[in-house]
Amino acid sequence: MHTSGRGEHDPAKLLLGRDGADVLRNEEGTAIIGDPLNDSHVFMSQMHLAFARAHNAFVERAREARVEDTGVFEHAARELRWHYQRVVVPEYLPGL
Repeated sequence: MHTSGRGEHDPAKLLLGRDGADVLRNEEGTAIIGDPLNDSHVFMSQMHLAFARAHNAFVERAREARVEDTGVFEHAARELRWHYQRVVVPEYLPGL
């Protein structure tokens, strides 16, 4: 779980598992992600974790840039999408 500097949950950040080293899981150990079936493959689970951690880093960057609190989540989500597209479009797609 991510908290602000004051110890409370930061609503702009995505929740992570213990110490941010795993996706968030319920008491049965099931990943709390868009499609829990994606947790059956380590690669997909780790991709979820990587995107959640990247989103949270973009939240920090948005706060440093003094983005208004009401727009921080959406700003971070947009930055992450653009970052992903900058990797996929010129690097991955030409190889297909």
